[in-house]
Amino acid sequence: MSNFTECQITALSREMAKIHKKIFGKGPGEVNVALRPSFAVVRAEGVLTDLERNLLETQNGNNRVTEVRNVLIEKYKPEILKEISNSLGVDFSEITAEMFITTDDLIMILY
Repeated sequence: MSNFTECQITALSREMAKIHKKIFGKGPGEVNVALRPSFAVVRAEGVLTDLERNLLETQNGNNRVTEVRNVLIEKYKPEILKEISNSLGVDFSEITAEMFITTDDLIMILY
């Protein structure tokens, strides 16, 4: 992979926001992207939905929200990879995601 342009970084930010909204029903408040020659790091801030916030107030709420998000990311992984690869013109083959409930952030690494 070569050096990435500002246009590609913007395209990935927009694509991630669109994908997040499609999967979870709500887009993130902000998306920050760092592109490197062999991977991309995406930080989506303000990602929790009202439903998830309500679940967090229940017993084991953190685990439930994390589990559902992990299941959905795994389900949509092929589609996410395809859409991002098409958007950037770069092939990523894997995604690792981590939800940080206390800060309302989702970190995704594409490689």
